[in-house]
Amino acid sequence: MMQCSVSTVRPFGAFSPHQAGTRRPAHTTARVLCTATPPVNRGGGRPEPSRPTTATSAVAGYAKGISLSPSLASQQLDDEHGEYSLNAPPRKTKTVCTIGPTSCDREAFFRLADSGMNVVRLNMSHGDHASHQQVIDLVREYNAMGRRNLAIMLDTKGPEVRSGDLTQPLELRAGETVTFTIVAGADGTNNRIGVNYDGFIDDVELGDILLVDGGIMSAVVRSKTDTDVVTEIVDGGSMKSRRHLNIRGKSANLPAITDRDWADIRFGLEQGVDYYALSFVRTADVIYELKDWLARAGATGTSAIGVLAKIESADSVANLDAILDAVDGAMVARGDLGAELPVEEVPYWQSKIVRGCRKRGKPVIVATNMLESMIKCPTPTRAEVSDIAIAVREGADAVMLSGETAHGSFPFKSLDVMAMVARRTERAMLSYEGARRYGSEESDAIDWIMPPSRSMNSLSDVGISEMFAYHAVTMANTIRTSLVVFSRKGHMPALLSHYRPDYPIYCFTENEAVQRRMALLHGVTAIYTRFSEKAAVTFDAAIEELKQRGYVKGGQLVAIVQSGRQPIWRSSSTHSIAVRAVPRDVVPDDSDEEEEEKAKAKAAKVGRAGVTPAVLT
Repeated sequence: MMQCSVSTVRPFGAFSPHQAGTRRPAHTTARVLCTATPPVNRGGGRPEPSRPTTATSAVAGYAKGISLSPSLASQQLDDEHGEYSLNAPPRKTKTVCTIGPTSCDREAFFRLADSGMNVVRLNMSHGDHASHQQVIDLVREYNAMGRRNLAIMLDTKGPEVRSGDLTQPLELRAGETVTFTIVAGADGTNNRIGVNYDGFIDDVELGDILLVDGGIMSAVVRSKTDTDVVTEIVDGGSMKSRRHLNIRGKSANLPAITDRDWADIRFGLEQGVDYYALSFVRTADVIYELKDWLARAGATGTSAIGVLAKIESADSVANLDAILDAVDGAMVARGDLGAELPVEEVPYWQSKIVRGCRKRGKPVIVATNMLESMIKCPTPTRAEVSDIAIAVREGADAVMLSGETAHGSFPFKSLDVMAMVARRTERAMLSYEGARRYGSEESDAIDWIMPPSRSMNSLSDVGISEMFAYHAVTMANTIRTSLVVFSRKGHMPALLSHYRPDYPIYCFTENEAVQRRMALLHGVTAIYTRFSEKAAVTFDAAIEELKQRGYVKGGQLVAIVQSGRQPIWRSSSTHSIAVRAVPRDVVPDDSDEEEEEKAKAKAAKVGRAGVTPAVLT
């Protein structure tokens, strides 16, 4: 049975922070030291901790709508969540922004970063290594300034089936016949269009639905030969060069990592990107192939690059569990997913992918078409606002902007809307209780990654760390405060993030790569620092840094966590939580103020007499 001792330590002569007329900060610390084995789960389930609730349910708060006016939103939130209004948590859902022509110059990039961008997406389907290098340089410059912390995600192009070049666009109507061929030279003449994939003939069957650019046009396969596929247009439109082709319900039999992708992956390794987002993953084998390659290249340990799978094909959902077991995280890429599957299936699979990552303690991004209308319009549709809110409610670590920030007319407004909707939705969710805080009522509650009922023989066991993280979050939620954790590898911040505390997790690390990777994790703000040989010195410096950045205030409590598989200042057999009060600003007493006024008066008098004053004491 785990034994925890709690003690309150106050230096001799210190005043209580609640004592009237406080002149000096009280360094009051409550420590919880836990050493031993996990509790036995005797009742077949874990009792939920008692947590305070707000006066308004999450459903009612959500039903009132999401205001895009900051002042009105603030007033509504104060009314609905009075218990939290004086200590409102900041946004915890992260934002991923794709960088392109409208956001790649220094001024625009820095404005996005200052406005709340957390992860920079490099879309390798566009641009070249030189243009992406310029963006990487901007990230490095911004991170070096210490304002905020950005991660880089390299999104591979992946294997794509595309139509060939046309001499001019074809205006196609329903009922017309169009032939797609693998024979070179087809340029649209006589409605013959080339395809860049020789296996296209083998992949299609009679009756298949061929989609152009995810469904803006469609055709049904009527016949085929060894080189041609004859189709009848169902939904017409303007057919242009190099359009993306999908067969509904099927994935192309192409290698998941093309030669171009390998070149981009090597570029990312050389530049030290933080994540790869691998396109069109069909099975877990390709994940293991990439991870083995990275290990041979030396990208392991704290230098590892996270591998995210983009779930966007019929094969990927068929092999979902195996893929999620293999990856470091996932992206719900709803564009191609909605092309290869019936569109009504997309919400189901989005929820299933998010829930699958959450149960495994891995980050998940919801992407594509989140604010598509804002590429051209300054305000979103109401459906888009709800779409963001649903992703936040399901527990996604991050939501993503694509064309909105890459080439849209309103990149900054798009990010502002996404951040505001996410924060508003999170505030409405504070009324949830216990471990069930995200996902639908029909889905299983998010619980342990490693069940505590299994045998644990060592305090270095990852299950012990997870159990400790759960109780640390429970403590922080109870006293409504932030968690401060010190980490070299990032394991404990990830575990704390898994349990979605009400308030932020401030992770201090002396590894810059770990710091950047934390930018994707829900609720984690990572800060680079050098660890002192003495824990107390590092703790004091960390709290002062948080105070200077405006993250905490004097007199506020913070929960300091020391745990994880690699000890810093503790023995390997000890996990601890220390609840400390942030030192208050020193308030001078009346006598100090009187002496200061006298000194000023004396200086003024000497100045009027035409004498240069000496240093007054």
